[in-house]
Amino acid sequence: MIPLGGSGNHSLVLDYNRKIRRPSFKNLNPDRLPVTEYAFMEGNPRLKAALSNDCSVSLALFDRYSITAGVTDTKGAFNRISTTDPALPGVMILRIDNVARYTTWHLDASLPLQIAPWWRMNMNLSGRRADVELLGRRRTVYGLQGYMVHSFLLPGSCSLDLDGFYRSPFLDGNVKTEFDPQIKLSLRRQFFSERLAASLFVSNLFDSGMIGLYADEADFRRNIRARYSFREFGLSLRYSFSAGKSGKTRKVETGAADEKARLQ
Repeated sequence: MIPLGGSGNHSLVLDYNRKIRRPSFKNLNPDRLPVTEYAFMEGNPRLKAALSNDCSVSLALFDRYSITAGVTDTKGAFNRISTTDPALPGVMILRIDNVARYTTWHLDASLPLQIAPWWRMNMNLSGRRADVELLGRRRTVYGLQGYMVHSFLLPGSCSLDLDGFYRSPFLDGNVKTEFDPQIKLSLRRQFFSERLAASLFVSNLFDSGMIGLYADEADFRRNIRARYSFREFGLSLRYSFSAGKSGKTRKVETGAADEKARLQ
């Protein structure tokens, strides 16, 4: 981290790391799992480990705002490759496989804002460019992802939260995937000297829960749209109990302590 001069508290962070990612048991499982009635997912027991190089630079301003730019280059990344099965015509098979190269450039920003004493907003934006090499083709897609939370203070120890999430279509292997935007509304109130917090919420406010999967290859084309979520209503309660009187603690040593000391 490099501190920067000036009247504010600013810093610059340079980061580089090299990682090896190994496939999970879920990705190795060859059994097919239904996503919709027209799409199935399956793992691949022949997956190999993926090696990635990640480089980024982050600028923090006033200990509140941050901007990060970086690139991640991965050889053998795990992606979902759309294939067909003669026994299931019209069905998309999404199989996990290694791709030759997967590179992403990203620009992220975090912007917490106090618009008014009763209105606070937190916004996270992310722009991306992804290049993937597979099946003898180089594919490029640009994307934008945003998450925004508005918190409003109301009379009577009440507050209203409005959450919104958007993600533009993105590329996973040779499958372009898109989700509908999601909005959540929550009304919260505190009772009993703020020990009890009650929240009434509505998830997926506009009941827009569709997913789209699109694959376009020389020998096949698949377009699937299906619902993945519905509008939900809920009530949550949270109570904070007092810790009571503080007491003295005793540390008990066992024979394992001697063995632990030998290993240090």
